[in-house]
Amino acid sequence: IIRFPSRGVGLRITADPVFRHLMLYADPTKPFFCIEPQTNASGAFNRGRWDDSEEGVIVLGQGQSAAGTVSFMPFALQSKAAEPAGRRPPAWHCR
Repeated sequence: IIRFPSRGVGLRITADPVFRHLMLYADPTKPFFCIEPQTNASGAFNRGRWDDSEEGVIVLGQGQSAAGTVSFMPFALQSKAAEPAGRRPPAWHCR
C-alpha cells in the first residue's frame, strides 16, 4: 500500500507469488516514481546463480511460458477516525 495523504488517495498493489521482488525508481528531481514488480532480484542474471530460488530467475525451455498478475488499485483515504481498529498493513507515505 502506498498512501498520498496530501492528495487523500492511496494505491494498493497486489501480485501473484511469482513476483517476489519489487523495483522502485525515484529521481528526487522529478515529481513521480516508478514501481515495477519483478519475478527476479535486481541483477540476478548478471550473478549467474539461476538455480538459486532467492534470485527468482525463471528459465524457460522452448514452448514454455510463465505468467502472473499484478493489480494496481487506487482508493480514497479514510480519516483517522473512520479507519478500522487494529493493525494497518505496512505502507509507504508520499506527499
